[in-house]
Amino acid sequence: MGYLGTRFSAYQLLHKERLANPLLDIEGGLGAGVGGEINYEQEEDATDGRRWWKRAAIGGYFGVGGGVELNFHRDFKFSLYLRSRVQLSRAINIPLTVWYTVGAGFEFTILRYVKIYNGHYFGMYDDVMDREVGYVTDVGLKFVFDIF
Repeated sequence: MGYLGTRFSAYQLLHKERLANPLLDIEGGLGAGVGGEINYEQEEDATDGRRWWKRAAIGGYFGVGGGVELNFHRDFKFSLYLRSRVQLSRAINIPLTVWYTVGAGFEFTILRYVKIYNGHYFGMYDDVMDREVGYVTDVGLKFVFDIF
């Protein structure tokens, strides 16, 4: 599955020309693609025979975050953050699955509009047949667009 979303930040409202600035944002998005499997350990015959790449899926997410940004230079910044997200997905013959994550991470801003980040999260998924908890790492690249 692939997701497309947006993050709205109160950066312009909270940002001042100082070494440390607070961060606050909300995010949301929708996703579609293929994926998912039925394989419940509690039941011997709990599969429907459909492979994951033949199973259409949709989903969405909503999250909030906060942190602090350290300004070393106009084009180089370092941020520490806390985030929480709820993500829902539904696939053919698979019940609604809800993922919960909460965690912390860091982010480097380079070249003013390019960000590299790494987050570490405690996660849990839950559906009507199964529940699992675990650890998730998120690494990525972001591009910033100032539209306001």
